[in-house]
Amino acid sequence: MKNPRGGYGRLCTALLVITLALTFDGAESRCTSGCKQLPKKEKRSVDFRASNQRLEDSRLPKTVVPYSYRLHLRPSLEDTNFHGRVWIGFTVTEPTDTITLHARKLQIETTSVSVTKVVGSSNNITSDFQARLLEYEKEHEFYIIRLKPGARGKYLEPGNKYEVHLSFYGAHTRTGVSRLDGFFRETYVDQKTKEKRWYAATQMSPANARQVFPCFDEPSLKATFEVSVARPSHLSALSNMPIKTTEVMVERPGWYWDHFEKTPPMSPCSVAVLVSDLTPRHDEQALSGQHRRRNGASPAHSTPDYPRPQQPGSATVTVWASQGVGQAETATAAAVAPRVLSFFEAYLDTPFPLPKLDLIALPAYTASVPAHNWGLVFFRESDLLADNAGSEKWVTSRVAGELAYQWVGGFVTPAWWTDAWINKALANYMTSVAVDELQSRQDQAPSQRSPSSLIYSLYYEYSKHSPYSRIMPIKDLVSAEKGEMVIRMLNNTLSEDTFRAALKDFFTERQFSTFVQDDLWDTITRRAHIDGTLPEDATVKDIADSWIDKDRFPVVTITRNYKAGTADIEQRMFIRTKTIQPGGGARGESFDSDGGAAGDDHHQQQLMQQQNSQQRPLWWVPIVMATQEKMNFGETTPITWMKPTERRIALEGEDAREALPGPESFLVVNPEEIGFFFVNYDRRNWRLLADFLQGPRGLDSVPEVTRAKLVHDALNLALGDELAFDVALNVTRFLRRERSMAPWKPAFYIMDFLSRQLDGTMAGKKFADYVVRLVSPLYEELMSADRRQGSEDDLNMADFTPGWKARLRASARNALCLAGHPPCIAASKAQFDTWMEQGVPIPVQSLCPVFGWGTRKEWEYGLDRVLKFNDAQQPRYGRVYLLKTLASCTRDPELIERLLKAGLHDRNVFTDEELRLILSMMTSTYNGHHTLFKYLRDNWDSLKSSFERKTQMWNSLISFATGAFKTQHGHDMVHDFYKKHKGEFGSAEVIIIQSLKKIKSEAKWSERNLPIIESWLDSYLKTN
Repeated sequence: MKNPRGGYGRLCTALLVITLALTFDGAESRCTSGCKQLPKKEKRSVDFRASNQRLEDSRLPKTVVPYSYRLHLRPSLEDTNFHGRVWIGFTVTEPTDTITLHARKLQIETTSVSVTKVVGSSNNITSDFQARLLEYEKEHEFYIIRLKPGARGKYLEPGNKYEVHLSFYGAHTRTGVSRLDGFFRETYVDQKTKEKRWYAATQMSPANARQVFPCFDEPSLKATFEVSVARPSHLSALSNMPIKTTEVMVERPGWYWDHFEKTPPMSPCSVAVLVSDLTPRHDEQALSGQHRRRNGASPAHSTPDYPRPQQPGSATVTVWASQGVGQAETATAAAVAPRVLSFFEAYLDTPFPLPKLDLIALPAYTASVPAHNWGLVFFRESDLLADNAGSEKWVTSRVAGELAYQWVGGFVTPAWWTDAWINKALANYMTSVAVDELQSRQDQAPSQRSPSSLIYSLYYEYSKHSPYSRIMPIKDLVSAEKGEMVIRMLNNTLSEDTFRAALKDFFTERQFSTFVQDDLWDTITRRAHIDGTLPEDATVKDIADSWIDKDRFPVVTITRNYKAGTADIEQRMFIRTKTIQPGGGARGESFDSDGGAAGDDHHQQQLMQQQNSQQRPLWWVPIVMATQEKMNFGETTPITWMKPTERRIALEGEDAREALPGPESFLVVNPEEIGFFFVNYDRRNWRLLADFLQGPRGLDSVPEVTRAKLVHDALNLALGDELAFDVALNVTRFLRRERSMAPWKPAFYIMDFLSRQLDGTMAGKKFADYVVRLVSPLYEELMSADRRQGSEDDLNMADFTPGWKARLRASARNALCLAGHPPCIAASKAQFDTWMEQGVPIPVQSLCPVFGWGTRKEWEYGLDRVLKFNDAQQPRYGRVYLLKTLASCTRDPELIERLLKAGLHDRNVFTDEELRLILSMMTSTYNGHHTLFKYLRDNWDSLKSSFERKTQMWNSLISFATGAFKTQHGHDMVHDFYKKHKGEFGSAEVIIIQSLKKIKSEAKWSERNLPIIESWLDSYLKTN
């Protein structure tokens, strides 16, 4: 860490005796006469290494440590400026004559700056020090005070308490004019009176407190705050703590000062202020303001210097909204918030650390996420108001999420911005637990504890060659998602009792303080070792790092020897690619009676050796097992942990006899998605699983999350050439009887993928028939239930159907429409006809079936609506969606060619952006990309003349027209085309070469898998 006095070059200075204000603006710093700007350093446009170093460079010197703030703020609703004063109490760790704070876009009155020594417990002060120089270091937003020697010595000395005072003013920010950072001012229109109303509020996080008042703006520099806010008499003020006293503002008639109680120690970014005319709302069942209380939670350590609850249930919870918002609209939030708060108090065995909590439905608030200030949370109105069952679920989820941050973020705080990801991970996990506990199980499918929505996206990205976590700007976001999965795994494998006890230890030890990720991991390790739920040679840090630090995940393969009653377990990195052959004995090869694999060729052995290379990453993997004999899916204790030093382990002897089932019974590893990894089995175990799921006990005995896991893993392993497709498809047979949401989610995703992959082949037609036979029973049952409640329209049943069933029905309908199911097409055509004839808006779900399977008249109507789209009267996304659907769903080659002619030859019809969208979307169907390629081939000269000089459009045209083929025949066509025009492609020469490589890979995949898929489909369709 550099010393601000000597490490940053010359700084702008101003003598204390000059009455002058300096403007600290992140965009431009003003300087008094004679000052010089800091020299700028040469740097690359993107230098992640330098950026990480800057995190250290920008930290304040550790010589001055704040312990208290007295902050006075006076907002202005008439002009753009707010005014304030701050007194900061501090100590020093070593003798110094320099105080360095943060400030941004503030004008500090230099004559107001004073430093005093606090004498005695009564806070008597003596003015021993005067400021010699005031400097502003723009790059890091440092305001530096250099002191003259005082009567008691030259330096501030350790062991003493001091106080620095500053007066300042700054500009309110406004939506549309600037970002909502710092102290912002906003207007809204009252729904009843139609009058324009003003309010002022703060947005301090992540590092914007310095834009409101000079401070030590680092999360680890916690201190108490005594906030005072000035307001006009017709408005009210809120802050983190309750109001202690109110007094008349003598110098400003009609105004008052609200003085708030002292806060516990907190970071400057947690300070919050609101001045508005919003009104309080209470849960009708808790009009006293106190939330419902759970027994058993003990009070945390009391701190006599500031008020705080001494027992759970004593904090008041209030929802605030504008006067035009009805009581019913805030009823959900007012009822849910106390219950969520009580749940967290019981779950963490720790009372809420503040005496009150205010939830604000802030009008015209445009932040994408709520401002989770401690004790005063700002929401967008739409996030806190509920008028139907769907919005009630949304409000519950939002409220639970923000209340989790009251503990993780407020009570304990990440020590630095780089630790924010672990804060988010823990808060997200706590939110999911609270929502699962509090929401009605009638509309839960699957359980909120299931990580499916989160884990599927992670699986997809981390199986690609270049996962998105390698993009540095979103590294923390992805780390938080992985961190949440690790926390969930720890809760399951170490036991919920151990995990919750560890969380209580963590909050007790770190209360009102800060933490880094290792603090959390160390606390859990200590508790798990005490409870005996973690091997002594393992630490949670090692386990967590093995998952979070890698941009991959493993596939764990279990190969059973049914005769010997043993099993081999292997872990290795998974990459979903169609060019990699299986690396082990679990793809579906023939197995002899002893369970050994037969038939591996030399190439497979080479790949197996490659996978076993010591350069491949390994993980701490919990081996949790359920068996058909025990049906112990609720058991989450690992039978063993695979270590990062173990690529393979053998389960034999007593361990095997205890864990493994008999030869005619299945086993399931990683049931209920406990860990973040795929699981593969030998062919016989997959068959045992598929047969049991298809049998009479399957749906009742195997939990829905485990059923979803089996479908998801089998299909994805098949796509990655890790499992034969006939084995994977066999697992899906039970879905014909499945009525829960969880198993269908991965099935619909893979159905959509395979439908497009197989489009244009005989296997594709048979697969569409398979989809119809599998999905139709589900769809018809859901439709019948809704018809009994009075609706015949499958697209307008939201009022009749619980949320998850509505989503399941919509997904089933989309799958059937994609497969060309006649009833689905007919229903969509009926709605389209109503749109054409009566102008009744059509649900967007009906467009694709009509453009793909309807008449030319309907297609012409859609194109006409695109061409005559009025941007002034309709949102532009409507035209874009229509165009996207026309390009991606049309199956008639003549109509596809018409769209191409309109885009590629009549250059006034579509913008370049729209034309690229058309070309991109055409690649999603066989007829689309075939017609596009033929159009390019047959019109080569004219298209080359029109687009060759437009490099981006030319490259897009060549890429989309040549890159979507999936068979050897397609490869041959593109190769012949390339040979004919070799040297004429210009900037797109490398693109068509890449297309040929890609098609070759796709063709090999098709050659290997299409015969297996088609053979299985023939067998299935004969018997179903």
